[in-house]
Amino acid sequence: MRKIRIALCLSLISLFGSAASADVINGDFSAGLTGWDHNEGALPSPFPEYPESAFLFGDGLFSSILSQQFDTDGLSMLTFSFYAEVTGEIHETDHFYASILDSSYTSADSLSQSVDPADSGIDPVPAGQSLVSVGDPADAYFFHWSSNPDQTPEMADGAVSMITDEDGWMTISLLLPSGTDTATIRFELIHDYSEDDPMTKIYLDNVTLSDAAVIPAPAAILLAGIGSCLAVAFRRKRPL
Repeated sequence: MRKIRIALCLSLISLFGSAASADVINGDFSAGLTGWDHNEGALPSPFPEYPESAFLFGDGLFSSILSQQFDTDGLSMLTFSFYAEVTGEIHETDHFYASILDSSYTSADSLSQSVDPADSGIDPVPAGQSLVSVGDPADAYFFHWSSNPDQTPEMADGAVSMITDEDGWMTISLLLPSGTDTATIRFELIHDYSEDDPMTKIYLDNVTLSDAAVIPAPAAILLAGIGSCLAVAFRRKRPL
C-alpha cells in the first residue's frame, strides 16, 4: 500500500512538471553518520524501531550536535524528518534546534559552539552566520522544538513549513535564500542539567535537497492532496 501511495503522489506531482533533486551526503543515514560532523552526543540509531537514522541523546552533555556543509547545486528546498521521544516527568525543558548557516561557519571546527549557550560557558553560534532565522533580533536557527508540550514549535516566517504524520514524525521543509551556493545544516539537542529532567531523544532521517518548483495557480486545488503525499513520501523508513 505504501508503494501505491507514493506512486500516486509522484503521479500528482508530475502534473506540475519535473523537479530536480539531490541528497546531502548520506542524508538517509544508511551509512551511519558517514559524511556528518558530530560530537559524542550523536550516534547512528541503535534501536530497531528507528533503523537507519541519526540519534541525538543526552548523557551528561549540555548539547548533542550533528552538522554537514553542502553545495546546493542550484537547489532551493531543504527537507528533513525527525521524531522526538520524551520519557519521564517534565520538570525542565530540553530543546531541539535546526540551523542553516553560511559558508563562514566551519562545521567540523564548531562542534563546541551552541545556538543557546545559556550559562554553560559554551561559545555561541553567531546569529549573523544564520541564513534563515527565527526572531527579531534574529537567533541562529530557523526551527525550534521543545519537550514542553505547552510550547509550540518556532519556525522562521515565510520560509519554513511542517507536516506531522500519524506516527508523530515531523517533516520540516526550508526554502533556502536565493543565491545560496554553500551552506551548513546543523542540528542541536540541548539538555537541561537537572537530574529530574526527562530523557529526550531525537531521531533524524531523510535530509534532502530538492528544487522548489513553482506551482501554477490553477493547480492550487490539489495542494492539500500533495501535502498528504509529502507526509508519506518523507516519513520514516519503518520495518514491516
